[in-house]
Amino acid sequence: MRLSCMERTVTAIEKVIWPVKRNWLIRDEKESHRSLETLELSQYRVLILLGAAGLGKTFEMKRLESQERETGRRVVNLSLGSAATSGHDLRRRIDQVAEEAGNEGAIYLDSLDEALVPIGTAAGVIESWVKERLATKPILRIACRFAVWPKIVRQALDSVYERTDITVVELQPFGDEAINSILEAEGLDSARFISTPRTSGAFLLAQHPLTLRLLVDELRQSGGLPATRRGLFEKGVRRLCTESPDRRERGTAPEESPDTLIEGAERLAAFAMLSGREVINLGESNLPETGTLQLLELSGLPSARGPVLDENFIKVLASTGLFVNEGDKKFRFLHRQFAEFLGGRRIATLPVHQAKSLVAKDTGYSHGVAGPLREVAAWAATHSPALAGWIVSTDPEVVGISEIADESLRRRALASFLELFRQHRLTDLQLAHDEISLQGLNYPNMESDLRPVLCERGHGLEDVHSCAIELSKAGKLTSLSEELAGIVLARDLPLSAPVHKSG
Repeated sequence: MRLSCMERTVTAIEKVIWPVKRNWLIRDEKESHRSLETLELSQYRVLILLGAAGLGKTFEMKRLESQERETGRRVVNLSLGSAATSGHDLRRRIDQVAEEAGNEGAIYLDSLDEALVPIGTAAGVIESWVKERLATKPILRIACRFAVWPKIVRQALDSVYERTDITVVELQPFGDEAINSILEAEGLDSARFISTPRTSGAFLLAQHPLTLRLLVDELRQSGGLPATRRGLFEKGVRRLCTESPDRRERGTAPEESPDTLIEGAERLAAFAMLSGREVINLGESNLPETGTLQLLELSGLPSARGPVLDENFIKVLASTGLFVNEGDKKFRFLHRQFAEFLGGRRIATLPVHQAKSLVAKDTGYSHGVAGPLREVAAWAATHSPALAGWIVSTDPEVVGISEIADESLRRRALASFLELFRQHRLTDLQLAHDEISLQGLNYPNMESDLRPVLCERGHGLEDVHSCAIELSKAGKLTSLSEELAGIVLARDLPLSAPVHKSG
């Protein structure tokens, strides 16, 4: 049976099916804190599947899909990451999915956060689609990165389905037991990972399938463990560019150096991310095809440095381990995060004003980063202090939701967030309604930066205190318990009160 796009991509990343069962935490009030394995999710009519980038949502969705197919259920899936290049086209595609699924089928919509149209546009299209096409209440599964899940889609689902039909679940990272099992299956000693301090980069990287795969390969080859995500991706990309399964089978060696291949991959990644077309098409047809980059477009790209992206070079690049086949003369990056990393690194080499114009919202620099390019911008910021300064001053949430920001960038973003709340440009009401994501801002010794803020007293500090409290909760900073208690007492609140909802 021909593997689907999602199956082949994830299988290529993991190389083996690791001997672990993934757990999802139910986030609904009706069943809060209950944990379920992937195959137990089939009992729910509507599933909102959330999780960080690279955590394995797509792979687990495929497992659930396979189970539902085995029960005789008709399943229709669509990856929104390559579904359409406009709101109109997206609506046409999801209408086709609804038509094909019918009343008794199950609809799977993957990668909402990776839609080729802005997340706001995609959310608006799906909102109207839910209200207009799902009146028969078919089985539905939607996957998205947790930090950018659009509330208007949930509101639309609530208007069509019974609330008891809708379940929100969040995919959990690997724990110690899972990491231990995986490393044993790989023939590696797990003691080094499990004994690693929980605040270290290596331990955090081991909690996600994609980065654990890279760590395993790096440990096997060099015996070392990169402590940062940037260092890990730099090593991983270089290895993937020099380790081609096809070339090993043919017994041939690449004529191009790894640096040349990476240079070309950077340009290809930047164009793919900025155009929203992640599939590269080397077919002879010059007719545009939804979601693909045509050879004619790539061959015409000017370059002041690096290789010319002609057909011969692109074929060589496609044969490396950095890419996966997508059908007849089509391929794409092994994982979107590799494209985001390479694209961001390329953008960081441009003059700052050009880099900002590429990743900024259409409304201008001062409004921050365009939604689909948040991770690209975060990667660029790790390579460009100037870009980092712009991002943390205009759109610090990019750092908060980013998987890859380093400690210095997180610290600058935290300071920017606190200042925005101090100036009342952001308020505690936005925190109360989950309109702002502070996740991912943790860094070692963060409490030393929050303690002075929590100790401040006076009028007009409610908003900045609420921000500091939420950051303390997110980072589980138990060492700040006295300062937190002091705020509660100073504001004359009961100890059980949700502080961030107070005025």
